[in-house]
Amino acid sequence: MSKVIVFSEAIRHSSASSKSIPKSSPTTFTRLFLHNMALQQKGVALIGVQHHHAHVASCMAENHLAGRVLVLPLDGTGYGTDGNVWGGRCL
Repeated sequence: MSKVIVFSEAIRHSSASSKSIPKSSPTTFTRLFLHNMALQQKGVALIGVQHHHAHVASCMAENHLAGRVLVLPLDGTGYGTDGNVWGGRCL
């Protein structure tokens, strides 16, 4: 069984449990991730989020922060808005 099928089944199970299929989903710019392929097969629109921005947004949400912040996400590489691999950012 391919990994894309496994992800598709996970999406189907999750959708059946909640009685809905998402219309869109945030994802990093890498369209080759298997979960992205599985979501696209289900007709879910992918909304690209830069890798380091996603980390910052997650940390802000977890810590109940809103407004402006100065951060240095240096977790490794992630695809940037230009399609190239970026190492880190000052946001």
